[in-house]
Amino acid sequence: KEDSGDMKFHISKYSKEVLKMMFMMRSHHMLTDVMLEVGKEIFHAHKVVLSAASPYFKAMFTGGLKETEMSRVKLQGICSTAMGQMMYFMYTGQIRVTEVTVCQLLPAATMFQVAHVIDACCAFLESQLDPTNAIGISNFAEQHGCDSLKQKAIQFIERHFTQICQEEEFLQLSAIQLIQLIRKDELNVQGEREVYNAVLKWVKYDEDNRYPKMEHILYAVRCQYLTPSFLKEQMKNCDVLRKVPACR
Repeated sequence: KEDSGDMKFHISKYSKEVLKMMFMMRSHHMLTDVMLEVGKEIFHAHKVVLSAASPYFKAMFTGGLKETEMSRVKLQGICSTAMGQMMYFMYTGQIRVTEVTVCQLLPAATMFQVAHVIDACCAFLESQLDPTNAIGISNFAEQHGCDSLKQKAIQFIERHFTQICQEEEFLQLSAIQLIQLIRKDELNVQGEREVYNAVLKWVKYDEDNRYPKMEHILYAVRCQYLTPSFLKEQMKNCDVLRKVPACR
């Protein structure tokens, strides 16, 4: 039983006020102990704040690396704009994501392993999904290890395949990516003819380089669901198909 003379207080604003003071101190270079060199810009900071906010910096400053004792560290693989945003987040817990900044911000957040910023970027990109960019977002998510975003982008592509195959991004798919896509049982199409026509459109976009791959790609099309009359018509009228040795 607690002593009736004791009272416990929780000051909910305390941590926020301390962080605000740290931000002010950084702005005035008060007690900062490291300078981060990014391109031509220098960012003054406190190692303890960076280490608390980022596993990347924690490893750098506490893991016995040469940077542990350094007061000036040069960072590669990040632009100064993204660095400024990341620093602002580490000192305030606030981040602004836009169509312009997200392409630099997500790689920076991934580099520094700042989960909250990664989540914010992924939430923003998910909200922006449309037929013109879904494939690009899927590729971007895969590049940066954002599995949940990638899966949501793939589901969007499956649901909106008819619209997506009309877009430039679809025509830029590699043969392997195209095969992986058209093999999916979840494609929302009226019939397999849509898939076949999408393949044909993809091949014709760069016919000289792509028609040799068409035979392999056609194995991913469920040709058993194409009517004999449609296949006969294609064999008669489609120049690209007639080039495929197996279709002669």
